[in-house]
Amino acid sequence: MTSLVTLILIGALGFAASRFLFLHPKPGTWYERFILSGTEFLILGAVIGPRGLEILDQKTLSHLEPFLVLALSWVGLLFGLQLRWRHLIRFPWVYFQLAGVQALVTLGVTFGALAALFFVWSPVAAESVDLWRGALCLAAVATLSSPTAAALHEGGPARAGHMAGLLRFVPAIDPVIALLGIGFLFSFWHGGGAVLGLDLSSFEWILASVAGGLILGSLFLLLLWSTEGSDELVLVVLGMALFSGGLASVFHLSPLVICLIEGFVLSNWRPHHERILYMFMRLEKPIYIILLVLAGASWRFDEPWGYLLAVIFVLLKIGGKFLGVRTALAVTRLPFPVTGTWWMGLVPQGAMAMAIAVSYQVAYRDNLGQVIFSSVLVSTVIFAFISRSLVRSALSDGKGGSQ
Repeated sequence: MTSLVTLILIGALGFAASRFLFLHPKPGTWYERFILSGTEFLILGAVIGPRGLEILDQKTLSHLEPFLVLALSWVGLLFGLQLRWRHLIRFPWVYFQLAGVQALVTLGVTFGALAALFFVWSPVAAESVDLWRGALCLAAVATLSSPTAAALHEGGPARAGHMAGLLRFVPAIDPVIALLGIGFLFSFWHGGGAVLGLDLSSFEWILASVAGGLILGSLFLLLLWSTEGSDELVLVVLGMALFSGGLASVFHLSPLVICLIEGFVLSNWRPHHERILYMFMRLEKPIYIILLVLAGASWRFDEPWGYLLAVIFVLLKIGGKFLGVRTALAVTRLPFPVTGTWWMGLVPQGAMAMAIAVSYQVAYRDNLGQVIFSSVLVSTVIFAFISRSLVRSALSDGKGGSQ
């Protein structure tokens, strides 16, 4: 009963806050950036969590874990629904080249640096396998950029220029590379061993993730074809999101990856997918708020190593994005010049970073897990506060552009 009442209260908070706090997202003052970052909901979760007032104790949090899985499924489905093939092919191929190269270089550079860091300095007595997968989780987060930051903060003479358009395109592709890394992580370091009698290799678990997303997407399509009313549609969408995430959890695979593939299937084979996309986007903010509150309640804010790792991670991500973009510009030929500071617009990270951190924490409760979770939360808040300056610098008409 306590878990049910708590869920109802958090859900009511999510719907109320999404209607009043996000009406006019025009970040200007530090207070507006604080609201848009979602920091207040992390703090609220921490206050009512096991290390605060204990309104949400550890037992209640464990009972609410299925709703964390639902939120992760929602994020994956929403992203997949936006990957409509006929829209993507309208962009020049060089855009995809630049986005892919900079993301892969960022992933590789930050993974190597973090793995070396964890071997030299580890905040806890971690097993070697924890170090590798912890480094890959943070490297996947480092790959991410925030399309919201570019949309909210862009301004000045370059507002309508090619640089601004590219700055909105690349963050839409980054999560694909990040989730490829997460899919590899969940398959290579499969946490469940044999599941339902299946003892598969790492490569076979990767195939299982892809096949699972395709099968669930096809099942979702069949259910939607027989759905007519809006009320019935809501139940089908919520039910499939929860079912998909639950099935992924049973097989110890990533709900984000499987639901990304599922959403891609819906987007490209459903004739009128806009109706589904509209419903997902309409419920995005309440579900994101619920995710933040539950994440805040799980946050070990009294762990000092998390803050130190967050600062190190911020510096490594900035360096990784710089090297990634410089490498991408060197091997691709854009039809227009970009300034030497354009890469700074790709540094902020958004909701997907939180989702990856929560996904890792739910699946792996290793020694480094809490520290990594804390570092992602803290770094996301840091980037939210400096995103305006980063995007303005990226779109400034400074000299020293590159081809």
